[in-house]
Amino acid sequence: MIGQVLQKTLQFFGWRYVGLMGSSSDVFTWAEMDELWSSVENQLQTNITVTAKVRYNTKNQGLHQEKLSYITSVARIIVLICSSLDARSILLEAKELGMTNGPYVFFVLQQFEDNFFKETWIHENSNILDAYHPVFLIALQSYREYKTYSDFVNEVYEKLKDKQHSSSFISIHEEVSSYAAYLHDAVLLYALAIKEMSEKKKNFSDGRALINTLKGCNKTLVYGRFGT
Repeated sequence: MIGQVLQKTLQFFGWRYVGLMGSSSDVFTWAEMDELWSSVENQLQTNITVTAKVRYNTKNQGLHQEKLSYITSVARIIVLICSSLDARSILLEAKELGMTNGPYVFFVLQQFEDNFFKETWIHENSNILDAYHPVFLIALQSYREYKTYSDFVNEVYEKLKDKQHSSSFISIHEEVSSYAAYLHDAVLLYALAIKEMSEKKKNFSDGRALINTLKGCNKTLVYGRFGT
């Protein structure tokens, strides 16, 4: 969905040439970042030309100036694929280089908007706000009626770092996979389908009947992380 929205937005403004810039695969311990890169590249194959792809350790702020200087030499439209904190430091560097009040546009791609806003505005000041003037944010909206996605991530992180899970490789919140939320909602949906089948005296060990029940489920997951 993020890749599709990016493509449609570029087409709306008539922007046909873009540069991709963001984290290399060794920066994170999970696969979503690589999947986002692949999704974006696949979506942009139609009617959009990628003039440069710059992947590096975005946590190393000393590299931002070099990478920005290169990519802005070959593209005016720059797509940032990295964490919100890394995007923030890149944009602040771009501001220092005079790139945020000129002909450049930055697209920041994030999985969930609440993470972006929470981390971006922690130290809100005019310097940071100025850096975001040329920015488009494309992100999924979290389901907010009960908990934000970041609350769920914190809950998972706290459980994983508990003493009984001392062997967990999770060391920071950013390493919590979004698949945890997908699995959470999938299990809830499965439970709702089993409950419905049991109430209707259906055999929930019948895989075909179970799939048909899941397909026909129009209920919103009241306690789902995404509300669907």
